[in-house]
Amino acid sequence: MLILDQKQTIRWANQKAADLCSKGMTALLLGKPLSKAIPFYSLKGELLPADAEQHPCQRFEDGDGTERLLIANNEDQSGSTSQTLSLLLWRQITNLREPFVLLIIRDLDPIEQALLKQRIFIQALAHELRTPLAILSGSLKRLSRIIQHDKRVLSNLETATSESRRVCNLVDKLMLLSDLDTGQFNWEIKETFLSEAFEEWRTSLPKEKAARITFRLDPKCLYAKIDREAFRLVLDQLLDNSLHFSDQKATVEISASLEDETVLIFFEDSGPGFTDTELAALSTIFERFKRLEQHRSKSRPEGSGLGLAIVHELMQGMGGHVEVELRSSRPEQMRQGGCLVLSLPFSGQASVASKSPGRGTR
Repeated sequence: MLILDQKQTIRWANQKAADLCSKGMTALLLGKPLSKAIPFYSLKGELLPADAEQHPCQRFEDGDGTERLLIANNEDQSGSTSQTLSLLLWRQITNLREPFVLLIIRDLDPIEQALLKQRIFIQALAHELRTPLAILSGSLKRLSRIIQHDKRVLSNLETATSESRRVCNLVDKLMLLSDLDTGQFNWEIKETFLSEAFEEWRTSLPKEKAARITFRLDPKCLYAKIDREAFRLVLDQLLDNSLHFSDQKATVEISASLEDETVLIFFEDSGPGFTDTELAALSTIFERFKRLEQHRSKSRPEGSGLGLAIVHELMQGMGGHVEVELRSSRPEQMRQGGCLVLSLPFSGQASVASKSPGRGTR
């Protein structure tokens, strides 16, 4: 634990900070600029200069925050140093004669370290995959323009293009889930005019997708507390899921109502719905890589089983949740169409944007 003045000079340090950074001697830390007293490294092991955007010294002015970085330990008897994955938390102290910053440094627990190492691995893997996938995709497009007369070859090219696109989407989803798991998703939750957010999302879609959507919004549901990017991703995943398991004439209706200070958004499609034999599996539908066996078909590509897991994590991050609505009033053997219900905190009127209290708050 350290206390820094407005020039980011260390004014106080506890014994654990001294053990970590100055061989147990607190006096060696006092009066030193933080940037010179403690070397910080990125998660890739690269030394961060004091003017780097990720360096804590550049983040203090933004207010309270957190960051995960590597910190070099003291030299051991052999003269070598090691790096420890650490969580940094800083809080502004403003009730004294001059402003100070309280900086807390703690080691990550084994689970946090495992998740962070997993994220580093996935990032490196995604980086390595994206370049060859982009080259493959570009080559397939050029081949399709050259080979116009052979329908059989064109069909194979279309299959290869579709599969390469599917791998790209899988990499993106794994990256997103990794960010959510390790608190690296940058939440910007604010009170938002709901119909405006829906319209913004619809206009971002290709025309053929947008044409399948209809809205039925209760005028009482004016505002909800959402992160616009997370909300867009939720709707994207639900729409892709609905269209993937439906025929070419499938439609989607999105309605919203207000109930006990909660905005309920009903996402209904005209797909296959759920049979009685599937109802028992609905409790696991939001698990990763979970697929309903009855919805698998040789006529369409296999889904990743990550879409609804992403929806679940994003809704939790916005302080809401998602669940499947079971329509008992419909015929027992097949309830045509599926319905997912999104619940979000209601806000009566727009106000100044507030940061998310959940994971990943900056």
